[in-house]
Amino acid sequence: MPLLDHDPHLPLAALDVADVRSSATGGARFSAHVDDNPPALELLTSVVIVDPHPPVRDGLSLLLPPEGLAVLGGASTGAGGEALIARHEPDIALVAADLPDVDGITLVRRRAS
Repeated sequence: MPLLDHDPHLPLAALDVADVRSSATGGARFSAHVDDNPPALELLTSVVIVDPHPPVRDGLSLLLPPEGLAVLGGASTGAGGEALIARHEPDIALVAADLPDVDGITLVRRRAS
């Protein structure tokens, strides 16, 4: 399933989907509906997940409540996570400490500075 490619700081328009779940490589998850008079758009909190284990990324994506959150993607390495964070500038980045190419804490410190 493709990633949802949008500006995470803008609300999503009412879409013709009930729910989009992430794939093993990351993805988007949100809830919406379509009608002639859509409800007031809610600003979603954007999330990225950086973890070397696909089942962990998928599990976290499924455990996060769909109301108000948009999982923008996932990465399995620190380099991929850093690129994903730089691209989307998420509100929340869930980063594992045991990434194969860099310590997750180092990645978070580097992005925070």
